[in-house]
Amino acid sequence: MVKGFRGELVPVTFFGLGVHSGTLREDILNLKYHNKPSVSYRLAEELSIRLIHLNMLTEMNTITWSPTTSSRKSQRGYDQAELLARHLGAFVDIPVRSLLRRTSHVSQSGLLRQERLRGPKFVAKPSARNKNIVVVDDVTTTGATFRAVSQALASAGSVHVLCVALSWKP
Repeated sequence: MVKGFRGELVPVTFFGLGVHSGTLREDILNLKYHNKPSVSYRLAEELSIRLIHLNMLTEMNTITWSPTTSSRKSQRGYDQAELLARHLGAFVDIPVRSLLRRTSHVSQSGLLRQERLRGPKFVAKPSARNKNIVVVDDVTTTGATFRAVSQALASAGSVHVLCVALSWKP
């Protein structure tokens, strides 16, 4: 739970497809660092199957993503979390909207754990108000990014936030 728009508590749920190892890790590395955006389609399909099976999307009405830094997006030519979110939205027939703006420009990748815990900063758009939102990201380690996006969305008036990552690092 995080404090919302008018001080109310907003439920936040976290879900990860699997541990950051093996084939899942290789697929994510290919997506992020080896210019293979096509991998996002299959990963989003796996994610959609699991989320539907667990009945986690019934109340959700909008999908967004945790935006990467502008320099990372420029390097890659795409935002991997956005690709995943857009494919997921197509698989589960939930609209995908850009609802978050990153206000810090330091990438979490390569930082020490203590540094990652400080997390990035985000601002949510007013259109997040009264929405049940799924936030998609590729990997979660400390949970700092998901905490930051959840707080931004709750502060903008979101009703429920479901944070979904492909993998987590133990």
